[in-house]
Amino acid sequence: MKKILSVVLSFIVIISMFSVPMHAANNQEYAEKLSVINVFKGTGNGYELDREPTRLEGLIMLIRLLGKEEAIQSYTTDMFTDVPEWGSKYANYAYANGLTKGIGNGKFGSNDLMNAQSYLTFMLRALGYDDSKGEFNWSTAIDDAYRLNVIDNQVKNELKTNVFLRDHVAHSSYLTLQSAVNGSNIKLIDKLVSEGAISSDAAEKMLADNQNIFEGYTIIEVDGGNLSGHREPNVAVNIGFGNRNYWAFTNQYGQLIRVIADEIVLQDESTEPVNASGRYYHDEAKVKGVESEYLDEGHVIADSLGGVANAYNITPQNSTLNRHGDQAYMEKVIRDAGGCRDFEAIITYENNETQIPSSYRYTYTIMGNIITDEFANVNPDEVNQAINNDTSETSNSQIEILELDKGAEFVDIINNGNSDVNIGGWTLVSEKGNQTFVFPSGYTLKAGQVSRLTSGDLKGTGDFTMADTTIWNNSDYDPAVLYDGNWNEIDREEGHK
Repeated sequence: MKKILSVVLSFIVIISMFSVPMHAANNQEYAEKLSVINVFKGTGNGYELDREPTRLEGLIMLIRLLGKEEAIQSYTTDMFTDVPEWGSKYANYAYANGLTKGIGNGKFGSNDLMNAQSYLTFMLRALGYDDSKGEFNWSTAIDDAYRLNVIDNQVKNELKTNVFLRDHVAHSSYLTLQSAVNGSNIKLIDKLVSEGAISSDAAEKMLADNQNIFEGYTIIEVDGGNLSGHREPNVAVNIGFGNRNYWAFTNQYGQLIRVIADEIVLQDESTEPVNASGRYYHDEAKVKGVESEYLDEGHVIADSLGGVANAYNITPQNSTLNRHGDQAYMEKVIRDAGGCRDFEAIITYENNETQIPSSYRYTYTIMGNIITDEFANVNPDEVNQAINNDTSETSNSQIEILELDKGAEFVDIINNGNSDVNIGGWTLVSEKGNQTFVFPSGYTLKAGQVSRLTSGDLKGTGDFTMADTTIWNNSDYDPAVLYDGNWNEIDREEGHK
C-alpha cells in the first residue's frame, strides 16, 4: 500500500543514520525563566545559548543553585591564577568549600569547555548527592541524573548525542530546580526560597507560565476508560495514563481543540496494566462520528504513548490515516525515539457542530529538534492517487535538478514549465549513502520556482533541510536522483564540489 510519507519520517530516518554533533538552541524559555530568579544571566551578547559553556560558567551556576551567591563576597584571597576578576570570588569560595580543586599548577581552567557529565555532576551535588559516597559517578552522571529523576529520557538522549551548549545548561538547571533534594520531597526551588536565597515572588513568577495554560478552562476529572462520547465545553482534562500529565482542552462547542504534554512517556508493559492488544482499556469512547465504517476511534495520544481512551483523547479519524498514514507514522517516530518533549496537537474542524476533525497539526521535540507534522483527516491512499493522476508526463518533464553542490551541501530543484506542479510525495535521494528526503504532501512547485534543499553547515537556510549533517560524498560518485510519487526516475545530477 502506497502511503503518504511525511517530512517527519524522512527527517528522523536521516538523523538516525548520522550522529548529530550540534543541537539547535531551543530552550530560550528556560533561560528566561531562570533569569527571573537571577540564576541564569546573559552576557553582552544575550544568553548565547548556542555556545559551549566554560568551567567557570558551570561553577557559577552551581553556586547559585546552592543559594550561596551572597556568601562568596568574603572570599577575596585568590586561589587560582587564571580566573578573571569577576569570577574570582566564585572560584575562591568553591575551592575553600571543597567544590573544586582546579586542574593543577594553580589553575582553575576558567576557559576550558564544560561537558554534560561535568555539569550534571554539579547539578547532582546541588541536590545533595555525594559522588564520594558512591551515590553517583562523574563518568555516568547523565545516566545517574536520569535514574534519580532529575532529567527525562529525551534530555538524556540529547545530552549523549549532542555537543553540550549553554542551551542545555538552561534546561538542565531548570529541571534541577524542579527536582527533589536528596532524602526529601522538597524541590530545590522551594528549599532556596525557604533559605531566603530566592524570593517567593520571583519563584512564583518563574513558574507562572506553566499555571496560565488553564486560564479560561475548568479542570475536571474523567475516568480514562469512560466510553461516553460527550465532552463538556471549555474544560481541561488530564488524559495521561497513571502519573502522566497530558492535558486536553475543549472549546465552547465541546470540540477537542488542543492536547499538550511536557513529555511523552511510553507505555511500559512490565509495570502497567496492559491487555493482550497493548491497550489500557477494552474499548474507546464513542464520540459522534465514529459509527462511520470509514472512521476509527482515533487516539490523539496513542495507548503506546501513554494516552487514555475517554472522549478527551478520541476523535473520529479516517481509518487508513489512523492505521497506516501520517498519524501512525508520527506515533512510530515518537516510539522509536523513546518518547518526546514539548508535545502539542492542534485539532481543527470545518464548523462548530461536527466532532469530526478536518485536520491535525502536531509539534514535538526529539533530540533537540522541533518537528511539525500537519495533515488532513482524509484517506492518504486516495490523496496519493489524486497526486499521481494529477502528475502527467508533461508536468514531470518540466521538473529538473538545477544544481547539486556537494561541497556546499545544497540541491536546487526547478520547475522549468509554465504551470504549477504538485510534487508532494516525491523523493530526492543521495544515491551513494541512500539518504532520502520526501517532499511534504500537497507541496506545489510553482512555474519558474526553485526549491533548495540544504544539509550540513547550510541546514535551515533553504526551503527544506535534508539533514543536519553533511551527506554528499565529495570523493566518489554520488548523484542526486529525483523520483515521483510512483518511484519513476524524473532526473539525476552528478553535481560538483
